[in-house]
Amino acid sequence: MAETRRPVYRFGSFELETESGELRKQGTRIKLQDQPLQILVLLLEHAGEVVTREQIQNKLWPPGTYVDYDNAINSAMRKLREALGDDSGNPRFIETFARRGYRFIGAIEAPPLPEQAPAAPAARKSRRGLIAGVCGAIVVLAAAGAWLLLQPRLETKAVPLRPMPLTAASGWEFQPSLSPDGNQVAYAWREGEDVSSHIYVKVIGEGKPLRLTTGPQSDECPAWSPDGRTIAFVRFLGAPTSRIYVVPVLGGAERQVAEGAFGCVTGIAWSPDGRFLAVAENASQSDSLSLSLVRVENGDRLVLTKPPDAKTADTDPVFSPNGRLLLFTRCVASHCGLYLLDLAAGYQPAGGPRLLRQDSGDIAGATWTANGREVVYALTEYGPTNFHLVRVRAEAGSQPQWLAFAGERTSRPAIAPRGNRLAYAQDRWDSDIWQVQPGERPRSFVSSTRLEYAPQYSPDGKHVAFSSDRSGFQQIWVCDGDGGNPVQLTHFDAGASGTPRWSPDGRWIAFDHHEKERW
Repeated sequence: MAETRRPVYRFGSFELETESGELRKQGTRIKLQDQPLQILVLLLEHAGEVVTREQIQNKLWPPGTYVDYDNAINSAMRKLREALGDDSGNPRFIETFARRGYRFIGAIEAPPLPEQAPAAPAARKSRRGLIAGVCGAIVVLAAAGAWLLLQPRLETKAVPLRPMPLTAASGWEFQPSLSPDGNQVAYAWREGEDVSSHIYVKVIGEGKPLRLTTGPQSDECPAWSPDGRTIAFVRFLGAPTSRIYVVPVLGGAERQVAEGAFGCVTGIAWSPDGRFLAVAENASQSDSLSLSLVRVENGDRLVLTKPPDAKTADTDPVFSPNGRLLLFTRCVASHCGLYLLDLAAGYQPAGGPRLLRQDSGDIAGATWTANGREVVYALTEYGPTNFHLVRVRAEAGSQPQWLAFAGERTSRPAIAPRGNRLAYAQDRWDSDIWQVQPGERPRSFVSSTRLEYAPQYSPDGKHVAFSSDRSGFQQIWVCDGDGGNPVQLTHFDAGASGTPRWSPDGRWIAFDHHEKERW
């Protein structure tokens, strides 16, 4: 009897082979856990139909299984959306029907498969009020801190890489810059829409960040000096004026380097000898952004590039490790290309810019690998927020490769000259815990830019247990009753831990853990 193969689904740039359970994007395999994969198959089988949460529950768990179905389904859907780069607020593939289920709305190239299976959210009462686990899109937050070990040359057959969050505070954390040894990250942090951003430094691993700048103006675009002693940044004084400063990495007196109309959002870069900074600048109100070389000692300027017209902008300068090339981005509207500028002695331009690669989308940051042979940059594919990381050899005509491990909505990549680490910023939709008390406005409670859910007060009301993936995987955490001093209790290397519940004497916490297809 002839063997019947299960079909292969193709949608967008993705391909799902249902027989092997492999999901690929543009030929690159994407790691997806079993439950999100089962949900994707179920949605594809019923493309165009609403698949209920009850169907998903019946698909994932046999009758008689006792699980926190709502949070488990929410977690699986979140992982599926991240793998597909899908936005629940503006979906391309999966449409959400609140409290009901989901529907696959993308165009696919295969007939439906058999039938199968999705369930609903919850609020929990506390001893002193109510803490609600809010699920779904609340606010876009930037985590300037996914870091991971890289092979020295970012080889094509690299071992699987797993990004780990470095920071997860509320607000926007962006524009990471790695120290020369790769052990610390400088970044800008803005805690809310109506406050200024400032420069922080954090050691990779546990510990609190060190704040380097203060004041009413916004400080952005930190750049670590080659000797690791100082950090340059741009301070906005009100359009169009801004200044470049340098400050010691341990804090201290700032020194002004130059004043102008610097395009800080695009980053600044130190020369390998630490004597100059490359920066994008508006020479006048009518000019577009061009690149300048600023002497750190006295602020003297040298023009490096001159765009061909007022509609063209040169941004994102980065020196190659040997100082012989300057990588930068040249954009007309949202169409950007990567260019190389040959440099002579003293970093003087040696000829005009030459095209490395032209893309039809926007570019949000680029950097060199430590050996100077390849470039990693953030490219938008589907829209202004759907950036993903790609790498390409620093040779004209080379084809880029998508770095699937970083996921979507990533920007501003930075690679340490030593230490084999990559940092980047990632925009994330998250779920937070909120505290509600009679007569008071709800307030965010122990929130971060990652997922928090399933809170419960201890019997004496002095502590709260909850689940969060702020360390990379969903682990069990405990904080004070007011949300302070969060401490991680579990340290699993894989899977998800959730639904923490206190023992009556407050000495133990029971929880569930999912790993390798079982709870």
